[in-house]
Amino acid sequence: MNHKFEKEAWSVLTNSVKDFGFVATAQDTDNYARLWSRDSAVASLAVLSHGHQGLYPAVKRSVLNLLDAIGEGGVFPSNVSFDDHGNPSGQSFGGPVGRTDSPFWWAVTALSYIEVTGDLSFQDKVAEAVVEIEFRAQAWEFNNKHLMYSPASSNWADEYPVEGYILINNVLRYWMLKKAERILLSDEYAQKAEQVLGAIKYHFFGEPAETQSLFTPAQLDKVNSMERGERILMSFTPGSTLNHIDTLGWSISILLGITSESTTKKMVERLRTEVGGSLAPAHWPIIDEEHPLWGAITSNYAYSFKNYPGHFHNGGVWGLTQGFFAAAMNTLVGESHAYMVSYDDMLEGSMQEHPFAEYYSYPDLIPGGVQNLCFSAGSYLIATASADQTEGFTSIFERQLKVLMAKAEKVAEELARE
Repeated sequence: MNHKFEKEAWSVLTNSVKDFGFVATAQDTDNYARLWSRDSAVASLAVLSHGHQGLYPAVKRSVLNLLDAIGEGGVFPSNVSFDDHGNPSGQSFGGPVGRTDSPFWWAVTALSYIEVTGDLSFQDKVAEAVVEIEFRAQAWEFNNKHLMYSPASSNWADEYPVEGYILINNVLRYWMLKKAERILLSDEYAQKAEQVLGAIKYHFFGEPAETQSLFTPAQLDKVNSMERGERILMSFTPGSTLNHIDTLGWSISILLGITSESTTKKMVERLRTEVGGSLAPAHWPIIDEEHPLWGAITSNYAYSFKNYPGHFHNGGVWGLTQGFFAAAMNTLVGESHAYMVSYDDMLEGSMQEHPFAEYYSYPDLIPGGVQNLCFSAGSYLIATASADQTEGFTSIFERQLKVLMAKAEKVAEELARE
């Protein structure tokens, strides 16, 4: 099936290929011209979801070069630099803290590559790396209760005030475990995946599950008093709970079949009601000068402050989040869903001057940040693969289509009646 800007999206990915793999953008800009663990993962998953064989070598080079850049003690790289001859010239393991999510993005990509391509030439190396990644993830639990505890700035939204037990970080770990269970034929990973799944469902979504509670008594009283979509948490620590919308965490949870029909419906209702229209900002609500987290968000930035209200991670509509949520919605109500249409509209309005922008400001949708970003183009292509129900998309997101599509149709019917 043809999609409006699929050709342009493939052009971004093709022009982002270097000898060492995918850089973050087709536009050579500052440190974006590096091999980033997250950005290359999104680009690679887009390639694999469509079976775009011409870009398979770039996926493989990205996977192997990131693997070779793992630091002392198993610390996983955020990004790797290369000189003009394509030789590694340095690596970064994060800014104020390391990146909890990077190893899981890498592992999901590596395992997906092995499955989709049938290339087993480095499966043993990937399997060894997954053992090390899961060993560290287990240590990050601190209490063997199946959820990792992460510092602020430890995932893609590295300038947003979120820490502790974080939804997106734990969902990415679960994704890795499910893929490792099936591709590496591991009962151990299968058991751990079920334990992590139960902890996610109970703590973040308020769903029944067999798991040990990590809430304090006061928190338990608080979350038990929350109603409908307000009970869906983005993160929590022993002293706080944060129920902001985490669009990427929500999207991947839906795509992996983590959320129940009821939770999925609450997510759609809350995003539609609070944000309005069919936009999927990175996080919501917007943190402004009156918000309790204003001090936290204004004090955490790398080069210059970008999280003004409605911008960047603070309510900005990223191609990454719009694309992944459109992909999730495509599995519920089909390819013509409004979230995909809205992504097309944003692209159409900025294609000439600022194509595949890093993000769009809310509510005026002015493109901002870097252009021709693999995050944005790759997410658009993942959404089109979801609409087409490609074989690659099905395997990457561990979807049991007959079961999940039946659940999705039920949710869609309920939403249509309202």
